[in-house]
Amino acid sequence: MSLYAIGDLHLHFGSEVKAPGQRTGRIWKDHEARFRENCLRVIRAEDTLVLVDPAMGDNGKLYARFDGAYARENASLCAVGD
Repeated sequence: MSLYAIGDLHLHFGSEVKAPGQRTGRIWKDHEARFRENCLRVIRAEDTLVLVDPAMGDNGKLYARFDGAYARENASLCAVGD
């Protein structure tokens, strides 16, 4: 059993909130997809993954800079957790 804790993920899932370097920079190319694939490849059912800082809104409403697609992509990643 392993514990993985990750913060400040910069997961934007195609959202326009990305900084210019995150849209065009080589290190950021397919960042969200690579992160998800690596989690699914490395983390096993008996492991624990703690994601820190997935704040997307207040009082049940998304911040204006986030859209529903962003929230759905985060939810799909969280769906593999308990």
